[in-house]
Amino acid sequence: MVLAFLGFTVATQAGLLMASRSGGGPQIEADYYRRSLQWDAQRALQASSADLGWHLQISSPVEVGGGQRRLEVSIEDALGAPVVGLEGKLEVRRPSKVGAFEVALRPVEGRPGVYSAQAPMGEPGLWDLTLCVERGAQVFLAVRRVDIGPSS
Repeated sequence: MVLAFLGFTVATQAGLLMASRSGGGPQIEADYYRRSLQWDAQRALQASSADLGWHLQISSPVEVGGGQRRLEVSIEDALGAPVVGLEGKLEVRRPSKVGAFEVALRPVEGRPGVYSAQAPMGEPGLWDLTLCVERGAQVFLAVRRVDIGPSS
C-alpha cells in the first residue's frame, strides 16, 4: 500500500513537471519596459475612443489556409452610420504567449465601414485583438478578446 502511494506521488509529480514545460516554457516579453511606459497613453486613447461613440463588431475569423485567418471589422458611429475613410492596423496576439503580429486593415469594396485583415491565427483558442484606426485627427483604439474554435 505504501509503495503504491509513493509510486502514485512520483507519477503525478513527473506529470506536473512535464505539463509545466509544455507550451514553450517560460514566456519573456521583449522590451516589456517600453510597453509598460505606454500603458497610460493607451488607456487615455481608449477613453477618448469611447468618447467618439463608435461601435465595433468583429466577424468570426475564416480560415484561408496556411495558418492564416481572415476577419472583418465593421465600425459604425454613434448614430449607426458606417465610418468610412479609416486607415489603420490590427495587432493579434495570444494572451498565453509572447509576441504579436501586426497586419494592415483594408476597406472591403462595396461595403462601407467594413474593413478586412488577414493574420496568422492558425491555432484555436483565445486571441487578443488590438485595433487602431485613424481618420484625420480622429483616432480609435479598441481591444477585444476572441475565442477561435478549431479548424473545420
